[in-house]
Amino acid sequence: MTSDTLSSPENKERNMTENAMQERSAEIAEGQITTAHFKVPLPGELICIAPGIFWLRMPLPFKLDHINLYLLKEEDGWTLIDCGLANDESQTLWQTLEQEYFADLPVKRIIATHAHVDHMSAGGQLCQRWNAPLYITEGELKHLNLQTDTQTLQSSYLAMLTASNIPEKEANSLSQMGSQLGHMFSELTAPIFFMQDGDHLTIGDYSWQVIVAEGHCIAHASLYCQQAGILISGDQVLPGISSNVSVRSDDPEGNPLQHWLNSLQRLKSLPADILILPAHEMPFYGLHERLNQLEKDHHKSLQQLRTALDHQALNGEQNQDYSVLDLVKVLYPRALSPFETVLACGECLAHLHYLRDDGFLEKTTDTSGIWRFTRASLASVNPSDKNTVTG
Repeated sequence: MTSDTLSSPENKERNMTENAMQERSAEIAEGQITTAHFKVPLPGELICIAPGIFWLRMPLPFKLDHINLYLLKEEDGWTLIDCGLANDESQTLWQTLEQEYFADLPVKRIIATHAHVDHMSAGGQLCQRWNAPLYITEGELKHLNLQTDTQTLQSSYLAMLTASNIPEKEANSLSQMGSQLGHMFSELTAPIFFMQDGDHLTIGDYSWQVIVAEGHCIAHASLYCQQAGILISGDQVLPGISSNVSVRSDDPEGNPLQHWLNSLQRLKSLPADILILPAHEMPFYGLHERLNQLEKDHHKSLQQLRTALDHQALNGEQNQDYSVLDLVKVLYPRALSPFETVLACGECLAHLHYLRDDGFLEKTTDTSGIWRFTRASLASVNPSDKNTVTG
């Protein structure tokens, strides 16, 4: 399909977008989260969000079964934002898309919001397909290289899970499972350009400001266009689900939750009524309300942990200190799948490190190498009586 063929849908969708924004202005002003009324794209279909801005959805073989990608149109080609998975189903769809949309206007650059597998698995393949450079933050390229070093990744996963009090056999199995994600990334040989916070990328008729945030990953890049009133948010702001905020196995003493909360505060400086194009679920309005919800959810989890540590009672047992696995059950009382256990340990640890750095608790390592968490006011006043303090 040539660029001329796209002109009619563009005009139609432009009018729909303008009307929808007018109709929702009152609700947005009242702080509501409102789903934008766009047709969900079928596999291999582009939906026009605004002139030159298109939405593409690719399937994922996970519980979260899709990822939203975005295409920005220029006179001489396209910019693709995020890539999806490098699997057979996606490759078939990319072939169809190339025939329909990219035959005369190829993809000229690819932007990665971050290096998680659902966003960057196909990055190397797609860069090679169109001989396109990759734009990514330096921190996320580092993260990508860490994930593809599967032996080191498995070792660091195992160390963190064991220290979290996961039984050895289960920890071995979970660490192998986690490291296997590294095999899903296609080889990256393309030229790389680093994005930094505050950069402005001119793409077609628009200027996009790069907003780099920490917490969900090392250096997540969102793109904000003031002219269009649009934020391409990646995983930084999703309308219904909360992005995982976990301590990474390569940075086991980190405090990602503090970084995440700081990043949410920074995003509040953007206008409340802009359209959010997220990496999952539906485009929506109500940025500030959603940011407030995300903050509230994490502070609720922090309070649950404070209460548990204050009461010193878990499962009817009186203990002075707790392992990560003990406290996972406070935040996630239901039965968890193996993959959910990995995520839950990382996220629980992120909240515990926030409380540690806030002075509420102390973290130590016992003689078995298990991390232990104790209410700070209940900790021994004699450091020589304690095991090695790790944080």
